[in-house]
Amino acid sequence: MILPLILSMTMSLLPAPPEATNEISSIVPRVWSVLSGGFWKVDLEAETKQGHYRIIETREGWVYSWTRIFIEWIEEHPDAQAYSFGTAVEITEVAKAHCALRPTFLSTKKGFFVRLQGVESENRTKSCVFLVELGNPGVYKLVR
Repeated sequence: MILPLILSMTMSLLPAPPEATNEISSIVPRVWSVLSGGFWKVDLEAETKQGHYRIIETREGWVYSWTRIFIEWIEEHPDAQAYSFGTAVEITEVAKAHCALRPTFLSTKKGFFVRLQGVESENRTKSCVFLVELGNPGVYKLVR
């Protein structure tokens, strides 16, 4: 009983393969969280594009930190079993609020939304809540 536990603990301490370490170390240090989900689809004349959303939260500042939120539209290529970067935008209205936010996805009959909830950076008692409707690549709408 103890041997499998010790063995599993030892295996978890092994270093990651170099290619994985190099890939991960290229991520910008101020990235605080990444959330993937939802689904988008655009029917064009020549082709159909589809994919999912990725929300990237970065932390800026030091003593008074705030969040910047970016939306990426990741394209899915089912025939090639691959993904590629599509469009990316920053939700600039959120950065101006100087809040530390946490993103979560909401799925409704109207579509996909990201809810951003947190607290104001300087006044830790004041809450901040934003609701962003996610649309086709490059398109979002701040609902509140």
